This record gives sequence, structure tokens and C-alpha cells, in this order.
Amino acid sequence: GSTGTGDVVLSIAPAFSGDVAFDTNTLFVDSTDNRVGVGTASPQNKLAVAGNVTFGPGAVTTTSAYHAGMLNVIGGGTRALLRIENNSSIGSPGIIFGEGGVFTEDTVPTIKKVQGTNNLAIMTGGNVGIGVTDPISIFHTHGGELWDGSSMASKVCATLSVARGGGAGGSASTQDAGTGAILKFTHDGSLYRHVTMESVSEGAYSNQIGIRFKTLGSGNTTAPLERMRITGSGNVGIGTTDPKVALHVSATDGRLAIADASEDDCDTNAFNAGLFFVDNTWTGSVAHSGNPVNGMGFYIAHNSSSSKNISMRNMCGSLSFGTRDATNAMAIDDDGNVGIGTSSPSSKLTINTEPSHDDSFDFSDIPLQVNYNTTVTSNSNLNDPKSVMILTRQGTSGQAYAAGAAFRLSRWEDSNDGTAASRSRLDIALTDASFDLTNIMTIRSNGNVGIGTTSPTTRLHVQGSSGEL
Repeated sequence: GSTGTGDVVLSIAPAFSGDVAFDTNTLFVDSTDNRVGVGTASPQNKLAVAGNVTFGPGAVTTTSAYHAGMLNVIGGGTRALLRIENNSSIGSPGIIFGEGGVFTEDTVPTIKKVQGTNNLAIMTGGNVGIGVTDPISIFHTHGGELWDGSSMASKVCATLSVARGGGAGGSASTQDAGTGAILKFTHDGSLYRHVTMESVSEGAYSNQIGIRFKTLGSGNTTAPLERMRITGSGNVGIGTTDPKVALHVSATDGRLAIADASEDDCDTNAFNAGLFFVDNTWTGSVAHSGNPVNGMGFYIAHNSSSSKNISMRNMCGSLSFGTRDATNAMAIDDDGNVGIGTSSPSSKLTINTEPSHDDSFDFSDIPLQVNYNTTVTSNSNLNDPKSVMILTRQGTSGQAYAAGAAFRLSRWEDSNDGTAASRSRLDIALTDASFDLTNIMTIRSNGNVGIGTTSPTTRLHVQGSSGEL
């Protein structure tokens, strides 16, 4: 190989063989691997430079101390500072550093990639653009056009993808069930004044991936808390991390408010607001009369511009109201009959289950039907009157008890003919003394009436201390 020291000026094209070194390692040519080293005698690539490099017309006047980077490209005017070409064609750059018109502090991008529509621009002012050449905000992204000149079908353009790395072995499978990619919005650079959107794996390596939203609220000054979650199956939870249905709300004050934004005074103006249960054919109409139409099922709403009434209606059937111990505490059937203690009212108001009979009796035109179902009548349960209705009037505290009247029904004798013929007895009782019910009159189904006796043997049987009639 050839070696030399000191400054070297070659005025002719020299010919060397073997390795060549100028000033030890200022310039070194590796003839074995065909590599050149600047500042190193052991180049590992075709060109290896150990130290700062400066290109451009300013290279002869600008010191490396001013441009302290490892690679300094200096230019001006309308030229790009650094161009990395896609191919040999002029005007087809892959990545341009410093592309622009007149290079000014505010308009010249630090980095710009201009290959087709996949642009990356990092502006001197700090704005970053992906898919755009002139970002108008700190981060500006554009995923491409939906319209290709002929169709908008099957165009999926992800403008932003945030991901986290995976893992394998050890505790990776258990740790995978939890927070994934995080998008964080921070106020004034504070460590805790921020909100987040986070992807959530619902199990180890699960294909069920949801999203949760965290906000920072009063009483919570160190880290945001989860407020809402959408599971992989689409259930939405507010105040719960495990929503069981399409919308699951859980809160200490779990109220739901539905407002008509066009009205300010519901006391004087009608308003439209409500809750609707519909099927898949619902057209958005709030029609609420006649047979089910437009997919409307059940609603509870204030939906009239002329009335201030609240309406509740099931367009597909009956209504049922229940409690913990009574599945059908009250029911309203398709015809508007109301049942209390029965799901099958046969009159306008039916209390308890309709009694057994020979089906010849029509209850449909009776406004009020009251039934006692606790102890039924039979051939063995005779003369055991049970109150089916009590009327009262409130008394005055410290002066008088309330006044009351009771209507009692029972069976007064067996038919003795092997039939189930009804032998009814009606007792009318009034309160006396300390609000005690005292029988006043008895009427039997054979027409006998008793006053002072529950066993009248004549059409009118009066019995008392003053004599009999």
C-alpha cells in the first residue's frame, strides 16, 4: 500500500495499487473491500466518515462548530438543501430536506417528502403534516380521498394509527389483557392535567378490543379516571367498565335527562322529548295512534306541540307494572282495561283475578270489579264473610275515629243438589265504638233480608232488643 503525510496536492490523475492512506487516516482507501474511509482506517461501508461533514457553497466559510450536526448541508435561494432521489430522473425526488421557495424561517419545511400524495412535512415553525404539504396545525393528517373519479366503494383511509408493541413468553399473556395504544391530550404540559383515549384488550391476546375514555375531574388531581368505555362487542358503559347491554349507565346520581332544546319554559309551553322503543323498521316517525306503524313500539314522551301531557303507550300489546313480590302488580290490556293484582282484567277496572263462573256472565261493561281471592268459597266454607270493599271517611285526631262501611261476601248454604250453584250472601257493616265493624244488614241470594241477624228466614227479618218484625 501507499502512505503519505502532510498536505497533498495532485495535479495529474495518479494511479495507485493496494491500500492507500493519506495522513494515516485522514483519507484511507481499502483496496481489498473497495471501501473509502475519511477519518478512519477501518471503513465498514463503501464510504465511512468519522466526524462532521459539511456540503454546499457555505462549506468554505462556515465552521463545523456553528453547524454541530454530523451532516451539515448548506444552501440557499430556491435549491433544496438535500435531495434523496428515487431514481436517476431529474425532478423525481424521494425525500427533500429544505424544499421550498425563498428559504425563510416561517415557510421553509425542515423535512418534506413529496412522492405522489404521501407527503411528510415538518415545518420550521413546528407544524407537522402527514398526507399534506402545508400543515395548518401542530399536527395535520390526511388519509387520502374517498372519491377516485368513478366510485366511493371500499375506500378505507386511516388518517391516524396509534399502536403498541406486543410480547411473548413470561407474563406477556397476562399483561396483554389491559391498556394498549394511548392517545393523550395534555394541558400546559402538566404531568396530570390531561385526558386519554385508550385501546383495551378484553383478555389475553383477545380479538375483543375496546376503547375507554378517561377525564380529569374535581377531587381527582393526580390522574384521569375512566368515565366511558365501548367494548369490542359494541356495548357502551358510562361509569362502568363492564357494560352488560347496549347502553349501561352506573353512577351515584344515575339520572338521565332528555331535553327539548327549543323550549325554555315547560310550565307555559309544550315541548317534545321522550324515550322510544322501536324495531328495525323504524322510520323516525313518532306516530302514536292506531296499529303499530313505522316501527314504533313503546314510548313514554311529551310529544305534542299543543298539549303538556306526558304519554306512555305500547303500540304492540299490553302494559305491565310489577314489584319485587308481584310480577304483575298492575296491567293494562290492549282494550284499555286496567287490572290490579291480575294480568287479565275483564272490566274497566278489575281488582284481583276474575272469579270462576259458567262463562255466561259478561264483565266487559262493568266499570269496577273487585274480587276477593285469598279464601275461596266452597261447600265447606259457609257463612265466612270477607270484605271485598271498604269505604271510609277520615276522622279528627283527638276527637273522633274515622267513619267506615264494609261490603262483605260469603256463601250462605250448600246447594245440596250436587251442583255448584251459587248461594251468595252480602253483609253490610258499619264502624262503631273504636272503629269496630258491626254487621247491620244481611241479604241472601234467595231474597231474604236480615236486619240485626245474619240468618234471615223471611223476606224481611228484623231482630233486636226492642222486638222482631
